[in-house]
Amino acid sequence: MKSLLGIAMLLTLSTFVSAQKISPLEAEYGRGKASGEFYVENLSLSPMAVTIEPKGFAMNANGKMDTFDLKDVKFKLSEMSMKLGPLEKHTVYYDVACPSTPCHLAFYARFVPAKRVKLDIGDKHFEGVTIAVHLPYVIYVCEKAKNCEVETKEAMRKSVGLN
Repeated sequence: MKSLLGIAMLLTLSTFVSAQKISPLEAEYGRGKASGEFYVENLSLSPMAVTIEPKGFAMNANGKMDTFDLKDVKFKLSEMSMKLGPLEKHTVYYDVACPSTPCHLAFYARFVPAKRVKLDIGDKHFEGVTIAVHLPYVIYVCEKAKNCEVETKEAMRKSVGLN
């Protein structure tokens, strides 16, 4: 019985995690400003609540990325939360103004089921834990858009002594 429950929970979780999408994954801009769009998509057969969380990020001494709240970067989103029906795709528009370049940030789309998952196996009833999936859309802003991502990552590595 326990193995059956484990398999059912694993299938439910794997379906949920693989059924969310953000596209494209990143964009490069020049002249200190960015204006564009990205798409959030619910590929599952259940409704999803989506919130957009803007974050800055930087490389730490171990070469890993740390995220933090944005302070100096000005941004505007067409919306910061939405509900997506099954198989629904939604467009989010944005404008970003950086105080200096290079500048980088991410908009994380946080997907959670609109309804709490319940699982019935025989006479056993289980109320699921709410699982959130965070998918990033990364924006790089430089003086020139060409090679902005590469130059930004090189500058981050140098700032922490990684070459």
